[in-house]
Amino acid sequence: MSKRAGHMNLLAMINNGGHHLAAWQHPKGQAGAGLNIQNYTHIAQVAEKGLLDAVFIADVVALWGQDLEALTRTSRGEHYEPLTLLSYLAGATQHIGLIATATTSYNEPYHIARKFASLDHLSGGRAGWNVVTSVVGAEARNFGRDAHYLHNERYERAEEFVDVVRKLWQSWEEGAVIKDTKNSQYFIPEKVKNIHYKGKHFSVEGPLNISRTPQGEPVLVQAGASESGKRLAARIAEVIFSPHDDIKAAKKYYHDIKTTASQFGRTKESIRILPGITPVVGKTRQEARDFF
Repeated sequence: MSKRAGHMNLLAMINNGGHHLAAWQHPKGQAGAGLNIQNYTHIAQVAEKGLLDAVFIADVVALWGQDLEALTRTSRGEHYEPLTLLSYLAGATQHIGLIATATTSYNEPYHIARKFASLDHLSGGRAGWNVVTSVVGAEARNFGRDAHYLHNERYERAEEFVDVVRKLWQSWEEGAVIKDTKNSQYFIPEKVKNIHYKGKHFSVEGPLNISRTPQGEPVLVQAGASESGKRLAARIAEVIFSPHDDIKAAKKYYHDIKTTASQFGRTKESIRILPGITPVVGKTRQEARDFF
């Protein structure tokens, strides 16, 4: 993502029926969208044509809500697995970034490192990982737990998880793959190294079974709001989503993130903080109002 002074970064968050819970019912909206891949493709291509930086897919690994009766009035009862969806969109676009959500609570570092490295290769260096720790209770029960990890443990695990993933991404050095047919050598073994990682939550030998990605590392994205979440975001994220709609709260959040980032030896310019908005678009102001 561009970080030029004065340059605004814009991302599009894609939901299968629109962001508003009832958007799928709007007569001019996406009533028939659902899992229609052409709808996702159209949005991604329009966003790319409009020079947006990336499309973003949110996710939970469970039904997005507990009340089935309430869910029947929304389009949130079903949604694509993000990496699968973005792998498809990689082939339907050329330049726009592709950001997928994946949880550190119910995955393993090797899986995540491999999948996002694959997406980065497939897309020519356009992959981003939105790092989450999971919030929906049903996610825990879908993975053999009665409840989530405790809040602080979730974020402690997440920090270690990201560290391991990044070590795996770096386990293939630049230029390791040479494809030397004359000497029958595909890669240089000295440039591929085990990571020998042993920590509190993970033990991973490595190396990764796919080479260094076009970006070196996919972009890391986060949306931490709690103290633990803000610490994680300040430590690892290049892009942070901010949910604040109050300017005073937004300024405090911005200050907290940038200050904490400097404590980790990061420059303030290394992080882009992007507030969320829900635009209503029309050819004129009145048309937009009428649509809304």
